[in-house]
Amino acid sequence: MDDVVSHELSAAARSVWAKAHRDEQRQVDDWMPLWRHLDDTAAVAGRLWGEWLPSSVRRVISACVAGDEDRARRLVVWLAGVHDLGKATPAFAVQVPSLAARMHAAGLPVEGPYGNRRELRHELAGHVCLVRWLAERHHWSAADGHRIAVVVGGHHGVAPTFQQVRDAPHRTALLGQGRWTQVQDEYLDRQAHFPPRG
Repeated sequence: MDDVVSHELSAAARSVWAKAHRDEQRQVDDWMPLWRHLDDTAAVAGRLWGEWLPSSVRRVISACVAGDEDRARRLVVWLAGVHDLGKATPAFAVQVPSLAARMHAAGLPVEGPYGNRRELRHELAGHVCLVRWLAERHHWSAADGHRIAVVVGGHHGVAPTFQQVRDAPHRTALLGQGRWTQVQDEYLDRQAHFPPRG
């Protein structure tokens, strides 16, 4: 699978980290790339849909897409596969300086210190990126984009406020622009075209 990903994603996109493990001296001794975390999460969502989720719940979700259970499953898997997109931002990357330096070397500028990074937590950043992508790539209205992006923005249990959603796109130093936007779109494009899993 790693070989397939190396052909699908740019070096910059492959450099984005999602999870890091520190040893007893607090040094990073292992890390998980974002692409792997998103693929794993999507695969688990597909498996849960098929083997665990009660049919009554599948029907409720399917009702949102004209009762089409296959489309509903694809939507759930896709949302799981983009839930942590907001980790592809300078505000998230800077939390682990050694991994941020790898990303910087791969073409994603991390120029911190980003003392205000809590103003753009990764779930809010993902919400904003998804709304932008839906508008630019698929011509969705902002209102429709926010309706679905709130799943990403609220994936830790609390939906972003109106004020947060309104202010977040203007926090470009934290959100990233230029190459950062391209990498965010790489992830969204990839998940949109990835075969259903599970």
